[in-house]
Amino acid sequence: MDKLLQSIKPSITLEVEIDDIPMDELVGYCLVGGFPIQILVAELLAKYLVSEYDNQSLSMLYFNTPRVAALFLRLIWFEQKNECSVIRQAAIIMFNHVGKQVIDNTDLLDDNEKLAVDNKSDGTT
Repeated sequence: MDKLLQSIKPSITLEVEIDDIPMDELVGYCLVGGFPIQILVAELLAKYLVSEYDNQSLSMLYFNTPRVAALFLRLIWFEQKNECSVIRQAAIIMFNHVGKQVIDNTDLLDDNEKLAVDNKSDGTT
């Protein structure tokens, strides 16, 4: 019977491409709708980011979209009784991914340190 139900049950998988997310439209709703709409939009974005926590490009999209990071931080700031816990988790994920990418893309070694690393990798110390 279970096999029959599994074969009848439609298997729908929803794959959302990052480019398909209407970020400008969602941010526009926040500007027009006020505080309740801001909470709704932030929770929607936060739940998606938490469900896709390994997706660094999604975090970068959120961070680079004007007003999204500020929206997360503002709602966390005005939190009263832990009602923004999902938004807080999403903000932590987003800022961790952004920080890792900035560190990966930053040249933190000066010229002498680069020379020492190059010599060490060549075997000529």
